[in-house]
Amino acid sequence: MADYRVTVFNDLARNTNLNVHCQAAGIDPSTHSIPFLNDFSWTVNINTTAVLSCDMSWGIVKGHFDIFNAKRDATRCARNWCAWRVKQDGLYLFIEVHKRTDLHLPDMPLVYASDAFFKLTGNMYNVSYLPGSL
Repeated sequence: MADYRVTVFNDLARNTNLNVHCQAAGIDPSTHSIPFLNDFSWTVNINTTAVLSCDMSWGIVKGHFDIFNAKRDATRCARNWCAWRVKQDGLYLFIEVHKRTDLHLPDMPLVYASDAFFKLTGNMYNVSYLPGSL
């Protein structure tokens, strides 16, 4: 069985909750409000769940991201664990081989932007967050 643990850690700011609503086959589609410096995890079986897709928000910032994609993440998430850290400037994935969290990966641009930015670009996935644009 190919189970992966997908964890989202809120590193936004004191008194700032991260609201996360994820959907995938076999995953409870409930919304989670993750307090600052806390996390939430899902168990994903890549044989039944190819993609775990999430809407995330805090304050006026909203975004949509495939937090787990079996084709993209099966090889880069160490020991079957995808550890994401959400900060004010974007979404970071811990890359074991680098021993750090990486923000800019060629196939994983930042995805947080305001609703107005999404409407302007017409794109709900491959958009870049521009600091100060919200």
